[in-house]
Amino acid sequence: LAYRPAYPWLAGLSAGAASACRPSNLFLLIAVIGVVAWSQRSAWRAFLVALPAAFVGLPVALYNWITYGSVRGGYAIVHDSFRAFFPEGFAGILVSPSRGLLIYSPFLIAGFVGLYLMWRRASLRHSPVYLVAAIFVVTQLVFFGWWKMWWGGWSYGPRLLTEASAALIVLSAPAVERMRESSWTSKGFFVL
Repeated sequence: LAYRPAYPWLAGLSAGAASACRPSNLFLLIAVIGVVAWSQRSAWRAFLVALPAAFVGLPVALYNWITYGSVRGGYAIVHDSFRAFFPEGFAGILVSPSRGLLIYSPFLIAGFVGLYLMWRRASLRHSPVYLVAAIFVVTQLVFFGWWKMWWGGWSYGPRLLTEASAALIVLSAPAVERMRESSWTSKGFFVL
């Protein structure tokens, strides 16, 4: 039996609102629409997700157009943002002492283990929730790893990966389930 959310419009509205808050969350919206279309084999259900997102996104795009002359807003003036050395940016967003996600939240290693387990187990790969989370995490890591200012400004912590952290929490569920099989991995996770 295929997974059919009762309120696809709510998923679209939520992902659209997230995209309005931070443009990089557009990857979440794309993942939700794509996974709904793929998992339910229904363009109509995908449309029911995309329509409320457009309802939220169009006023933001209009504001950006009026204010900045581009639907991308202030980001439109940055032309060379994605010319960074990807391995440096990728390592920086994960393990930099002042910005690294795994430095500030080492327990999220479980999310990466869950991502690995998801690709190994067909039952997890076919879960729309895990699939959306995985797509979102991967796109965020690639997007910000290539961004010239991967450190995200003058603050401490992994602020650019805040939303990806939530998706990693979701992906950690299969890893935590697997950790129950071994006491030393459970203790290691507790320490993290």
